[in-house]
Parts: sequence; structure tokens; C-alpha cells
Amino acid sequence: MRDNHFFKVCRALRDHTLNKVQAYFERWTPRQRKFIVIGLLGLFAAVDLWLIAKGFSGGGIVIEHIETIEP
Repeated sequence: MRDNHFFKVCRALRDHTLNKVQAYFERWTPRQRKFIVIGLLGLFAAVDLWLIAKGFSGGGIVIEHIETIEP
């Protein structure tokens, strides 16, 4: 039963947060909403392209494998 209570609390927090976000988003006009969404998509695309270009140019993260030590 304790797990069930935990999930109820998590669900209530999720619903509360989504309702607050929806109420915040509905304060904007449809035109402002469109510009916000397009701006965030543009930002995501710019970061995505930057990471792809960084990966192709060799500026990526170098992964070092862990070797096991036998006693």
C-alpha cells in the first residue's frame, strides 16, 4: 500500500505541474505561442547541428575504457 500512496503523490504532482504550465501557456495569444514554439524549435535545431558538426570535426569526447585488475 505504501507504494500505491507514493504513485498517487507523484501523479498529483504531475497533474498540478501540467495544469500550471497549461494555464501559463494559455495566457499568451496564439501568435505569441507560435513564435515561442518556433523559437524553441530553432534553438533545439541550432544546438543539434552544433553537436553534429562538433562530432564530425573530431572535437568529441574521448572515451577511455576501464581495464580490470586481477589480484
